[in-house]
Amino acid sequence: MADNDNDAPQVYLLGKTYLANNQGQFYIRNDPIVNMAAGDRHTIIVTESGRAFAFGDNSSGQLGLGHTNNVDKVSCIKSLKFGDTGERVILAACGRESSLVATNHGSIYAFGSNSRSQLGIKSPDSNTVNPQPVKIDSFKNKMVWKQIAMGAEHSCALTDEGVVYVWGANDDGQCAQPRKNDVVPIPMELRVECQINAISCGYYHTALVDENGRLLLFGNNDDRQLGRSMPDKFAGPIEVSIPNKVKAVACGNQHTVVLTVNGEKHKNYFSCENLIQIDKTEISDIVLELALASVHTNANALGISTIVNLNTLILFAFELINTNMLVLF
Repeated sequence: MADNDNDAPQVYLLGKTYLANNQGQFYIRNDPIVNMAAGDRHTIIVTESGRAFAFGDNSSGQLGLGHTNNVDKVSCIKSLKFGDTGERVILAACGRESSLVATNHGSIYAFGSNSRSQLGIKSPDSNTVNPQPVKIDSFKNKMVWKQIAMGAEHSCALTDEGVVYVWGANDDGQCAQPRKNDVVPIPMELRVECQINAISCGYYHTALVDENGRLLLFGNNDDRQLGRSMPDKFAGPIEVSIPNKVKAVACGNQHTVVLTVNGEKHKNYFSCENLIQIDKTEISDIVLELALASVHTNANALGISTIVNLNTLILFAFELINTNMLVLF
């Protein structure tokens, strides 16, 4: 890890961080960063070679480093180095005090707090803290993972065949199960009519985009993050009517942002009180990925923006940033 090679993909952090001296920029030497995830106060980084790095708050073992001490430098998760097996980490997701990583061999490893079964592992103690990555053994077949996501205390995973699995807290219906089932202890397949193309988790709600470009939401709606005018909780997926097909979705703590496709034009929408179009300007194809994290104020990583064509990853609080435009919401 270094901080002065202009040719390497850079990570920028805004605001207070857990890194020593409030460091605001770094990169991984000779190993481009390909995926990132931010929790409330911790971050997981995945590199092209399949290594996983972590830093930030570690009070529940959410960094996967085998201990519960906070970490002020970018540290490799050595237990996720698989030697000559060919297995490597490809995806990461962070919750409030928990983390997931997926590998190219179809495994998902979980670590951190399992207070609401958000790790998807069987545990005799619901308050178990797991500082070492533990493989979720509930998946019967070898999966090819397209996306993984975590809310405050629930988790979601999407396969390349459009199948969705959910587990963890369900008090608000965020796992799309009847709310009397307040916890989904291990991953279960979510039955939907169509294949799913994209997923995202807010603190207590979940969003799906199906193969037809429809947006499906469920869970907590106290701040109208489901695009419904009446605050309530919805345990089953509800379709939100949007003028154009949805390409991507990202959930914050209590809000939702979607990227729609209209020919070659991309537009941003978000729901808060109701569905609001926030910008009519065409977003350049430089935007390759839409992602947001919760609204954090004293976090090590304040959010994740887009991966742009300069291989620069920018972390932020309230802004979607690319090299051509700035959108505030």
